[in-house]
Amino acid sequence: MSNFTLFAAANSRLLTDIILIRLRRAKIKCDAISVLCPSNSIPHAMDCWLPITRQSKLMAGPSVITCAGQLRKNAEVEAKATTRGQGIFNLLTHAGVDAMGAHALIERLQEGHNVVGVTAKTEEEALIALQVFRHAGAESIVVNNPSRRGSTRSAGRLPAFLSWVSTAA
Repeated sequence: MSNFTLFAAANSRLLTDIILIRLRRAKIKCDAISVLCPSNSIPHAMDCWLPITRQSKLMAGPSVITCAGQLRKNAEVEAKATTRGQGIFNLLTHAGVDAMGAHALIERLQEGHNVVGVTAKTEEEALIALQVFRHAGAESIVVNNPSRRGSTRSAGRLPAFLSWVSTAA
């Protein structure tokens, strides 16, 4: 059975901490969580719970990107790319994000946002992670639904891409 992959952008270190804490309270295991963030703004929860690549060659715009959690295993391989953002693009697409979603998440990283990912084993776990992302106010939520491959986009309960819409006035 294939895994569901969800990624979302958080516009601050605090929001990333909130998302990570809510994911843990929702019983999402640490080994299913990944975070990409600028090296100068590592969230506290990430530093406490997830293994971190301290010496990263991943770049997004002018920022060096730190990788933590499940994505860290592939970061050393993908960091060899010399083009800015290409290593991150390869890392995200290898994790199951489509090209459009990967570009949207890289844009967020270039703006200084953090990216949180969850690799869910079941659709129920993926729906829990999606609900956490939505309720926390995450941006650019990208979902890879393995059951959708080769079928219509309306299949399943998980959408492929959700743009964040601000509710603040």
